[in-house]
Amino acid sequence: MTRCSCLLLLLALLVSSQAVFSAIKSTVDVSTIKELETALSKVEDETIATSGFDKKRVFGITFPYQGHVAKTSVGQGKKHTLYPAAMVKVITDLLKQGKDKKEIGQILVEYDQNGKLAKIAH
Repeated sequence: MTRCSCLLLLLALLVSSQAVFSAIKSTVDVSTIKELETALSKVEDETIATSGFDKKRVFGITFPYQGHVAKTSVGQGKKHTLYPAAMVKVITDLLKQGKDKKEIGQILVEYDQNGKLAKIAH
């Protein structure tokens, strides 16, 4: 491999790794159920992409949280701030501890209610 092609390969790797790190936002404001569903789908996708856990283990993990946000704010026409990057971190950490989807979903609700997701995000 020539020096030039090595440099191009290195540059391509740097660009692609940067895209992975910037794929998920630290905060997202949602005001509709559709925006909520889209944002939480991205949280699950990012968790799958970065945690090493497969889709079967992660899919649906945010459903309890989605229900909570829909019931308490977005479903009532209120804006809600999500913390996607913090959620990915929390989900990944809890999966590594062996927690199941239901437990993790409930913990996300609790962390939202007590402000812990916001603290983790900042």
